[in-house]
Amino acid sequence: MLLELQTGAPQGHLDLLPLIPFSAMTLAALSFGWIVGSLAPTPLAVPIAILATAQWVMYPLSDGDNVSWRNITGYATFMCCDLVDLTLDPRAAWGPVPIALALFAVAVLTIKARMMRIALPALVTITLAVILSNVIVLGTDATASQLRSADSQVCQGEAPVVCLYPEVPEATRDLISTTLTSGFSELEASGLDHPTVVAAPSSGTTTTSGETTTVRFPMSTTRDAVLSSVAGAMYEQMTCAPASPPQPGALPENVVVPYALALAMGADPVAALPSVAFSEGEGTSLDTSVDPAELRQALGIASQDDATSTVKTWQQRQLACQE
Repeated sequence: MLLELQTGAPQGHLDLLPLIPFSAMTLAALSFGWIVGSLAPTPLAVPIAILATAQWVMYPLSDGDNVSWRNITGYATFMCCDLVDLTLDPRAAWGPVPIALALFAVAVLTIKARMMRIALPALVTITLAVILSNVIVLGTDATASQLRSADSQVCQGEAPVVCLYPEVPEATRDLISTTLTSGFSELEASGLDHPTVVAAPSSGTTTTSGETTTVRFPMSTTRDAVLSSVAGAMYEQMTCAPASPPQPGALPENVVVPYALALAMGADPVAALPSVAFSEGEGTSLDTSVDPAELRQALGIASQDDATSTVKTWQQRQLACQE
């Protein structure tokens, strides 16, 4: 697991940051077991240790209102970094340490002291440690992760510049770069605007200058999937004007425009079809059995010219909004 955990370290190097919470969890568990075993008879110590540990692991993880404090236990680390652009948050890594050290200190006290003599010092020590740990993890997310730095991205191409993390296979990087170079050329030929940089999500700005669209690409993808993903990201990140209300029976703008953008970049009309099929009152429904021709009719885009016109109208509205 440690080798697979994305920590933002250079390839070929093992980042020791994940060892911190795992070591803290081990120390806390051993110290707590020693404390309970020293102060209570075995028939009572065993169930107390099991129940208390279960609550310590599960209760913070089940708190949906305050996701930060679940990182004081360290167990949220096991949910970290399932995507290449995520890395372990150092605050979440250090969060369990004060509590582990406090429990260890209390365990040392139990070697020679009696329970009544250490009760107050132990309570104060553990309380202060819990407070300190909560301060350390303040602002962390539920999975103990954060976005990696843009400095670790590898950029290639010129129009656009494509910046991805080095773990993305070279074949995928080349496919994305080639596809977007061709697709953005199509947009330029049609007089449509496009970003100059396409980058994976990061905690900072890319090392290149220009308007950037952020896209989370999978490790393996296809040409049409790349164009659809970028089209959707462009719509989300470039839209500032309120969406035009759809006509009765028509699909909303946030479905139509990304599809039109993908087609304007040269995507296959069928492969780029969105999953959302029909509007139903306030929402939309998914119908995978709908005929592609029916869906294209609902989208109102029957040709490349329709796609270009739709995108151009949308971009003009965004320009007016930004002025």
